[in-house]
Amino acid sequence: MIAINSVLSRREKLGYALGDSASNFYWKVLEFFALFFYTDVFGISPGAAGTLFLIARAWDAVFDPVMGAIADRTHTRWGSFRPYLVWFALPIALAGVAMFTSPHFSEHGKLIYAYATYIIFYMLYSAINIPYSALMGVITPRTNERAELASYRFIGAFAVALIVQTFTPKLARIFGGDSAQRGWQLVLASYGVIAALLFVLCFSTTRERMRPPREQRASVKADLSALLVNRPWIVMFGLGTLVIAGFALRGGTLYYYFKYYLRDENAFVAFMFSGGIAALAGTALMPFGSRRLGKRRLYFYCMAGAALLTLPYYFLRPEERAAIYGLNAAIAFLLGPTPALMFAMFADTADYGEWKTGRRTTGFVMAAAMLSLKLGGALGGAANGWILEAYGFSANHPQSARAERGILLLMGVVPAASCALAALLSRLYRLDERLLMQIEQELEARRHHVSAHDSAPQVAA
Repeated sequence: MIAINSVLSRREKLGYALGDSASNFYWKVLEFFALFFYTDVFGISPGAAGTLFLIARAWDAVFDPVMGAIADRTHTRWGSFRPYLVWFALPIALAGVAMFTSPHFSEHGKLIYAYATYIIFYMLYSAINIPYSALMGVITPRTNERAELASYRFIGAFAVALIVQTFTPKLARIFGGDSAQRGWQLVLASYGVIAALLFVLCFSTTRERMRPPREQRASVKADLSALLVNRPWIVMFGLGTLVIAGFALRGGTLYYYFKYYLRDENAFVAFMFSGGIAALAGTALMPFGSRRLGKRRLYFYCMAGAALLTLPYYFLRPEERAAIYGLNAAIAFLLGPTPALMFAMFADTADYGEWKTGRRTTGFVMAAAMLSLKLGGALGGAANGWILEAYGFSANHPQSARAERGILLLMGVVPAASCALAALLSRLYRLDERLLMQIEQELEARRHHVSAHDSAPQVAA
């Protein structure tokens, strides 16, 4: 592998961040509003929606690794991963609109339509987001620079998330007037246009600097074998699944919490906006915390703290607004850095895999990483719908005391447990800063040796 020793410019860091800004026009809508849309707008039961999330995402278990292998084997003048940002920018926009369109079908027809559009959307999301995530692993060979790049990435992500999670329901009401179905469709159309432009800007402002070793032969079996002996990646897979499951459970419950428990939908805007600002602040401070504590220790402290602060939501009463808002801001501040840390740590496992096995499979590593996130989202989203149905939730009606307990369970106890388990599991991640520096130096020496050998004059026999 040949790497160019260059420090990333601020322009390139900002350009890379725009890719996750684009992705979050879709991801945050799905995280916070997919279940609500399917139950209160589209018109299916929470249990049916939960099963949809689980079954549809099961296909990702097959498709995501295939997509990663395809991306690793893509060779164009623009690199292996960047072209996908342009190729799929428009298709994913169209799929997003289709997914949030409510046809006037029978209940059975609606389920078929929901499954088809949901699966197609997530395949396209994988086709653009797996190469985008893999780009972090080849844009620079330096682990510290990746941590900073991840911070830029998630500042871009949270800036858009702040808008999407705060204003999407209000925009749907404005765009749709008396028709919630038309409102949600128009919101997704607007988001799709903006996201497509941001994906193109990300493509045009970044470059790939690293390539697999020249002697590396394409082999899915070898790629999979290398992944399965990559213990840090296995730990990160478990972390990704746990954390995103917790995010999906709490995020998917928030609008229900305000609409049915607090009975104050208007308060949702201030709640999400203040939390978004706190998450941005935490993300901006991530490089400082990473340098002082290391990625592994910082991640542990953030998740452990979030677990302690999330649990009280099970006990808070509707009138305790100061605690409801204050705890949320503190949780958002702690969780803000964790996605950036997670993706930087996943990128580091690609270096570890090359160091240990001699194979670099950045796309495959990131595809499997995305699979863990989608698996967590599927489990969290499915559990969300199933628990609501088990506790007797009924859309667009006042809820029973039992249904309210189900909402509180999803707001407090379950996500707190998820964060606590993730904190404990992170202790098994062994790539501390000292080992990462050793890996970086040894890989650099290997690349220099290969480069010198390739450029040496050849003597005829």
